[in-house]
Amino acid sequence: MTLRFPTGRALRTLRRAPGFAASVVATLAAGVALSGPVLALVRARNASPAAVDAAPQLDRAPGGGWTAELRTVPQLQAETVDALFSVAAALAVLLAAGTAINLLMLLLSRATTRRQEVAVRAVVGATPMRIARQTLAEGAVLALAGTAAGLAVGLPAHALLSARWPGAAAWAAGHPVPVLLAVAAGLAAVLLLGALAPAAGAARRSLHGALTTGLRATAGPTEGLLRRALVVLQFGASATLLAGAVLLVRASSPGGDTARLGFDPRDTLTFRVDLGRLEERRRAAVQEEMLERLRHIEGVRAAAAATPHAWLGLGDRDVVQMLCGDCYRANVRMPIVAANGLHVSASPGYFAALGIRLREGREPRAGAREVVLSRALAGHMATRQPIGQKVLLQGWLAEPYTVVGVADEVRARGLGQEVAPVGMLYVPSALHPPRTPGFAVRTTGDPGRTVAAVRQAVAAALPGARALEVMTMAELLRRNRAPLRWFGLLLAVVAAGATAVCAGGLYSVMSYGVARRTREIGTRMALGAAPRDVLRQVLGEGFRISLYGAGAGLVGALTLARELQRQFYGVDSLDPVMYTAVALVLAAVTLIAGYVPARRATRVDPVVALRTE
Repeated sequence: MTLRFPTGRALRTLRRAPGFAASVVATLAAGVALSGPVLALVRARNASPAAVDAAPQLDRAPGGGWTAELRTVPQLQAETVDALFSVAAALAVLLAAGTAINLLMLLLSRATTRRQEVAVRAVVGATPMRIARQTLAEGAVLALAGTAAGLAVGLPAHALLSARWPGAAAWAAGHPVPVLLAVAAGLAAVLLLGALAPAAGAARRSLHGALTTGLRATAGPTEGLLRRALVVLQFGASATLLAGAVLLVRASSPGGDTARLGFDPRDTLTFRVDLGRLEERRRAAVQEEMLERLRHIEGVRAAAAATPHAWLGLGDRDVVQMLCGDCYRANVRMPIVAANGLHVSASPGYFAALGIRLREGREPRAGAREVVLSRALAGHMATRQPIGQKVLLQGWLAEPYTVVGVADEVRARGLGQEVAPVGMLYVPSALHPPRTPGFAVRTTGDPGRTVAAVRQAVAAALPGARALEVMTMAELLRRNRAPLRWFGLLLAVVAAGATAVCAGGLYSVMSYGVARRTREIGTRMALGAAPRDVLRQVLGEGFRISLYGAGAGLVGALTLARELQRQFYGVDSLDPVMYTAVALVLAAVTLIAGYVPARRATRVDPVVALRTE
């Protein structure tokens, strides 16, 4: 027996319901075009090498001297990117789920409006299989159209996202088509499953209710509860997406960042020099000569060198052990205390040149085994007076360092920055010269005017050496924030799509509810209900649905906000701006999506509404 689908009849049926067909195609296309590219990038990221084989920038001993807990800056930043993509993947799945819910609501509404038609066809002899073939043909046509539209938008969107990723993105050069097709196949399966609802109704033993109730009778409690529950789920997913987008956009914005940096970024030029081919003592001498030449350039007020990323509050992380007789943990004296710290090699005059405030003590002397702790690291070491204490960096047999100062925290929003500061330990660059030192040159005016002189000074100190990545400190900070901003804008687009889908779902449910309650509304108005009472009742129902959805979304938003706060500096899980913005957006969506159906309800003519169908 050959299974034939009545495609021609399906097309004619869909042409008689253009609004329904356009809504289904647009919803399916939006789900594929918004969630598909994000999941494709996540898949490409997961397929790329996870490990980052980057050697530590700071030499602590001829043999290395690092413990098994060493985490380099590239590793810390790669872990942050992976965490962000995990969040993006979860939110893309939420968007796809919201799209599936909206498709089900549209199909259930369509099945209800066709209930009498299907019942009549079943009475005159049409079998449930025949009805199923027609509805499946209609679903297949809509699925193909929605998939084609989704691919037409999703492929350029994926290319745009890959091109806009800040920095090199070789991992993003994957093929997005399989992922987009997989998302489309999942949504199409939901569409085809929902398309079988009319056939399921035709298979019922008794069709008397479908033939006599009419389409303007108020829906039963089960049917109304199902539709409201689906919209509540959509609102919850939309609130979660909006919360993540607002938090990341605010965390990556420059506003308020300068006050928290811990140093003065103004009028400062930064660059790096690769000295990795030189042995340790030679690196220290070359670095000092470069600093001396830079300080003699006209218009230069100060110059300093440190390990890369130091002025961003980053460094290679490893264990620091403190030997002290005045350390306590839970009021218990601890002669030895260990904590994780970010190790930074800094030249003499580093804190003065960058404007980093020393809270206690002084800077290390050139060549002395002295270190400066940040306030966070001093707090982790649980000592009442850190000045004068001894710290170990290379194990028990190594010679200890003496703590001579405590400095303010240096933190810039970007990858690798956690919400709680890890703490930094500054060691003299003469003892531990970095392989690729970073230089900061503070000028009396525009830093761009000294670029040529800076390049000449670097080449004069070491023939063949070049100043790399020359830029102002302000530009460096913008680049550091760029990945977070990319993710924030990505989530903003995804959240906007989810909100639009949510608005469409609420509009369809309320429009359908008004249509089904035409008799009820007409009866109320015939008994004296004013149009404003009807408007208030219908809008109130919409706001109740959105309130339940916002409550469900609050749980997801708090969970997501806590995870983002744990991973990224600058994210506040209790940010009042975020919750206010989400509440206002959901309220606006409810008002916009519910006003038109509510206004339509106030124009119901009681005579027409009470007329027998």
